[in-house]
Amino acid sequence: MSDSCSIQEAACETPLVMNCPVSGTRSKQVAALTVKSLVGHLPFGMPSTQYYFCDAPGCDVVYFPLHPEAPTFRREDLLVRIGAKETEDSIPVCYCFGITRNQIQEEIRKTGESTAAERVKAEVKAGRCACEVKNPAGKCCLGDIARTVKLAQESANANLLPASFGGGDKA
Repeated sequence: MSDSCSIQEAACETPLVMNCPVSGTRSKQVAALTVKSLVGHLPFGMPSTQYYFCDAPGCDVVYFPLHPEAPTFRREDLLVRIGAKETEDSIPVCYCFGITRNQIQEEIRKTGESTAAERVKAEVKAGRCACEVKNPAGKCCLGDIARTVKLAQESANANLLPASFGGGDKA
């Protein structure tokens, strides 16, 4: 009987979640492949360590290491904009297929619904996604799309209510 921890002892001792050293936000592990794919310039001699993804909107840190000698990477170090940290228009929601929050909002404004999740699911099924190398969180974007669609629908519905119900008069 083999002990799987003896093969990858460091991986067995690595916490799944760590608090960001700047914001204190609970941050999940991210694969080394994701960090290597999205950081513009990796320093020579960088220690091999587990990295964590901080998605706190007000925090400049994106990836921070478990190993104290390894570098921390900030927004300006990455090759892509970090949707969770952005406030400017064209906020990325799906990095593989270029879907933005504005596109989802516009589709809902025009049709009352969004097809973004169905389109991404079809692409995933066809084997055309690359979330582990394109999404800074290193995971599938479908959860982010669902949250964005829900918020956009709630906003659209609130704007259709008469002012006496707390909605805008924009219908």
